Amino acid sequence: MARAPFGFGDYFFEIPVYRVDEEEHSKRMAELKRKDLEQFGGNAELDRRAEAFFEEKHREPWVYNEVVGWIALCGRHSQIRKHLYLPESKGIRRRTQAKIVRRTELLEVEFPPASTASRTIFDALLSSLERDQRTEPLLRRRYVDLTSLRAVGPLIDWRTLLGLSPL
Repeated sequence: MARAPFGFGDYFFEIPVYRVDEEEHSKRMAELKRKDLEQFGGNAELDRRAEAFFEEKHREPWVYNEVVGWIALCGRHSQIRKHLYLPESKGIRRRTQAKIVRRTELLEVEFPPASTASRTIFDALLSSLERDQRTEPLLRRRYVDLTSLRAVGPLIDWRTLLGLSPL
C-alpha cells in the first residue's frame, strides 16, 4: 500500500468505486450480446460460433472493467481519513486513459479514543462511507463497493490498527 499524504501513516484499505454496479453492467453486456447475435438470424451453427466469439472477445468482467477510482483509508489514534481518488478528467468514460489523482478528502471519522470499542469504530466508518456515497457530489451516480470491507471489517482489531491501546 502507498503512504498517505501529510505523514498520516500508510493506507490500510482501498475501496473500489465503479462507474455502474454489477447488475447494470450485466444488463449492458446482455444488450450488447443480443445486438451482436441478432444479425445471424437463427442459424444454429453461426449462433453458436458468434456466441463463443462474443464471450471470448467482448465479455468484460465487471470488477476490472468498470472501476473508475478508489477510496483509500488511513488513520491514526482517534481519526480515520478517507481520500477519494478518481480520474483527472471531468467525465468518466469506459476505457479512459485519464490520470488518477486524489480529488478530495471525504469527511473524517472521529471517535473518543479512550472508550471506543473496535466494533463501534468499524460501524462508524461503514456508516460514514454509506453517507459519503449519498452526499458527495463526486460519488453520485457511482457505485462504492463496500463488499470486502463488510466481510473483513468485523474481524479487524480497529483499535490496534489505529495505534490505540486495547480496552
